[in-house]
Amino acid sequence: MSKEIKVNYAIVEKSISELEAAGQEFTAKYPFHIGNGNTMDLVNKINSINADLQTIVSTYQTLLVQHAKLTSQAIDKMKEADQRLSTDMRAE
Repeated sequence: MSKEIKVNYAIVEKSISELEAAGQEFTAKYPFHIGNGNTMDLVNKINSINADLQTIVSTYQTLLVQHAKLTSQAIDKMKEADQRLSTDMRAE
C-alpha cells in the first residue's frame, strides 16, 4: 500500500476559483420594507427577519471568499513543499 498522497493542483485551483466566483455572484436581496406604513406586528417581524437574512448572506459571502483565499494559500504551500522535497530527493 502506497503512503503517497497525490494532489492534482490544477483541479483544486479550478475548484477554488469556481467557488469564489459563485460566492461573489450570489445575491440575495430580501425586501425589508414590506407593508410600509402598516403597523401590523407580523409585517414588522417579516421586515426584521429579511434584514437579518441579508446580513447573514453578506457575512456568508465574506467568509466564503476568505476561506477560498486561505485554501489557495495552503495549496500553494503544499506545492512549494512538494517541490522542495522533490528537489531534495533528487539531490540525494
